Amino acid sequence: MTEPLPDHGLADAVADRLRADIQSGVYSPGDLEQFAMRRLRGRFTPAARDELQEIVDGMIRAAEQHDLAMVHKLDQEFHEYLWRLTDHALLMEVAGQLRSRVSHFYRAAAAPLGPDGLRRHAETHQELLDLIASGDWRAAEMAMQKHIQAAAQRIADARLTRPEEV
Repeated sequence: MTEPLPDHGLADAVADRLRADIQSGVYSPGDLEQFAMRRLRGRFTPAARDELQEIVDGMIRAAEQHDLAMVHKLDQEFHEYLWRLTDHALLMEVAGQLRSRVSHFYRAAAAPLGPDGLRRHAETHQELLDLIASGDWRAAEMAMQKHIQAAAQRIADARLTRPEEV
């Protein structure tokens, strides 16, 4: 059984992979999210939960009003807030370098959702927040991975159903 990488080793590995992805034009948002989830242990406070809860509540309200632009904005705020909580300079630097790609990913992931799907998407953030707040970090990591994979799948499905451009 291999031992987990020390935090700095993991950070270096993530940074190297993300830098390579940036240069090659390939980017996996799951890399940032998984690293952030690991770094949140011991850093997640009641105040952070309250602020994230406000974001989630706003996202659910926006979804109920079918306000895709606001859902997108709050979705991005939710994930960026988690990254800031990691208090990890390298993660924030890489996230900053990827800001436009990350924004595009969140927008593209929400775009194909109808009204019911938009609300369900917003509610997944409540589920993530509840798991993070529970301290069940393994379940939170798995839920985040599922959340990002579902978003990536929606993007892929939307591309497959889009008519070919002439």
